[in-house]
Amino acid sequence: MERLIFEDPKLAAQLFGPQNLHLQILSRASGARIFNRGSTLCIESQDQTVENCLVRLFCSLYDELKEGLGIDCHSLESHLNLLLQNAAELDDSEPAGSPRQDRTFRRRPSLADDTLPASSRTTAKAENKSERKPAWPGLSRKNPPSETPASSASKEQLPQVETPKKLVLARNAAQKTYLELLKSHEIVFATGPAGTGKTYLAVAHAVHLLTIHAIKKIILTRPAVEAGEKLGFLPGDLIEKINPYLRPLYDALYDMLPMAKVTALSELGSIEIAPLAFMRGRTLNDSCIILDEAQNTTCEQMKMFLTRMGFGSRMIITGDCTQIDLPSERPGVPRMSGLVHARSILAKIPAIAFHTFSKEDVVRHQLVGEIVNAYDIAENRQSKA
Repeated sequence: MERLIFEDPKLAAQLFGPQNLHLQILSRASGARIFNRGSTLCIESQDQTVENCLVRLFCSLYDELKEGLGIDCHSLESHLNLLLQNAAELDDSEPAGSPRQDRTFRRRPSLADDTLPASSRTTAKAENKSERKPAWPGLSRKNPPSETPASSASKEQLPQVETPKKLVLARNAAQKTYLELLKSHEIVFATGPAGTGKTYLAVAHAVHLLTIHAIKKIILTRPAVEAGEKLGFLPGDLIEKINPYLRPLYDALYDMLPMAKVTALSELGSIEIAPLAFMRGRTLNDSCIILDEAQNTTCEQMKMFLTRMGFGSRMIITGDCTQIDLPSERPGVPRMSGLVHARSILAKIPAIAFHTFSKEDVVRHQLVGEIVNAYDIAENRQSKA
């Protein structure tokens, strides 16, 4: 059995959740026995890998609470699954056969302390019954540890994007790879079914770049194509006409920035709504440009969009190739999507990254994944008939 001792009861209560809801969610997802005695958390599992991953997850979540961040109970299971998928790549912090150890998490030290206490470990029921010793003995304030060894290992396995309102974490291995590609490539194509986080993570990455002043502007664009219906004339100016099509992008922005901040940045031009049809002739420097619903672009529109890229800019193109709503050129002849065309001719360029999500990567409600799977089965049957 692994024991984690949290010396801040208020943070421990937040970590365990209302009526231990977080413990119940992770216990059900992992099959482990998880319970608390006051501020002490006990984890018991027959699978040592599961036990280690749960320890890393609770350490990471506790560190986030100390930094003033919250816990999203809907993503706990996804974070655990991500750690389990990467368990083979983790090095065990303790040698085989070593005695069980309790981990103690202390409150934040005051400036009056001569040394900064970090997490300390004590050997459970050790023969010498030694007293608790700091994990970092003799450490002065000039060189404090940023995190404990256990929490360091957990954070490395949870890629994250920091935004003003929340910390966005990868919820599965596919999202982890996607975030890594966004950091390392200037142009990234992300395709996959609805609910996999393509657009949400793209907006989070763009907000983070704007926050750290790596870019000067976020540009949001999307083809104005209705999903199988004609809405007719839309009242208002250009921005009011295009806003309904960009509502998903705005929803993501409001989730990561205060609404007043979004309005202020829009007025300053730091967040721009750029209709795809009106981007011709522009050179976009020091910007992060997000093209959403790219499956509804034509080949000409996609070429025009990609060639707008200027110095210091990044482009993120997202779409679902199974939901193309482009009108046919001739009856019975579907029009080729610009996204499909771009994937076929740009795949050999090393500087351009392509990432594909699958139906197993859906992070919305569990029913969304089942619905996507059912439609895929029906489409496969129809194509074979």
